[in-house]
Amino acid sequence: NFAQSDHAAVDHVTIRSRDEKLRNNDGVNIDSSTNISVKDCDVISGDDALVIKSTAAGKPSSHISAENCQLSTRTNAIKLGTESIGGFSDITISHCQITNTEMAGIALYEVDGGDLTNVVISDVSMDNVQVAIAARLGARLKAFRDGDKPLPAPGHIHNVSIKNVSATN
Repeated sequence: NFAQSDHAAVDHVTIRSRDEKLRNNDGVNIDSSTNISVKDCDVISGDDALVIKSTAAGKPSSHISAENCQLSTRTNAIKLGTESIGGFSDITISHCQITNTEMAGIALYEVDGGDLTNVVISDVSMDNVQVAIAARLGARLKAFRDGDKPLPAPGHIHNVSIKNVSATN
């Protein structure tokens, strides 16, 4: 879990946490952080395998890259959101393989008022996934910390590119 972190790397890490008794056990969890690199990781998790969140108002998760990862999960393999008050920018995810995923291979959820912008997801292969790509712009508008107030309106999703994706099931 990287919360409000800057300049961190996750490289050649193996995570095994796909246990029916565990809940909210994300694999790699990045929250309101910048300049994070995730490379060559192998994640099998019960909750989101690679998730980028932004629970700090005014502090987007930005300048994040992930490449060459193997991902499997009971929920979403690659996810931006649901927690999204601070928004997301300059995210690049590429050359990942996703297997045996019970929700979405790629999930983009901007529902708390932040903006999701400048995101490139490419060269992803998926096998045995329920949904290949899910995107949601909504108005849940939730605050995550004591004293914070929800943003007053839905955010925006723009400048998103998803290319060279294959999926089965």
